[in-house]
Amino acid sequence: MRILTAADLMRINEQRKASIRQGNGCMTDATTLRRKGGRPPLPPPPQNTGDCRGLIAAEIVKTIPKEGRLRRLYRLLRAFERAEIQAAAELKNRLLDEANRLKTAELELKRAEYQRRYALGQQTKALKQDGG
Repeated sequence: MRILTAADLMRINEQRKASIRQGNGCMTDATTLRRKGGRPPLPPPPQNTGDCRGLIAAEIVKTIPKEGRLRRLYRLLRAFERAEIQAAAELKNRLLDEANRLKTAELELKRAEYQRRYALGQQTKALKQDGG
């Protein structure tokens, strides 16, 4: 076993620093990676009206609510509400179209049945005239 000198330790330390800077994969466990400081990650954006209302409520109860943020949240809330209304209107239109299609098919069946009975009556009438 070899005894390490100060020069050996400095050389090993320089190699370690160089490998971390180069990012070549050696010595990249969680303890040797540098931590970045600064701002924490932002929370996820609201995805529906409930999230928006929750953020608005949280902002309103603050001692000094930010007016600009409230405006943006209310604008986003209105956009979500309009999207929900639009989705409901599209569903209603799709259901009305389906009901109209079924009603049209029902009327076509009634018409076809009437025409069949009318034709049968005409045939019966013609047979009676020929035979009578």
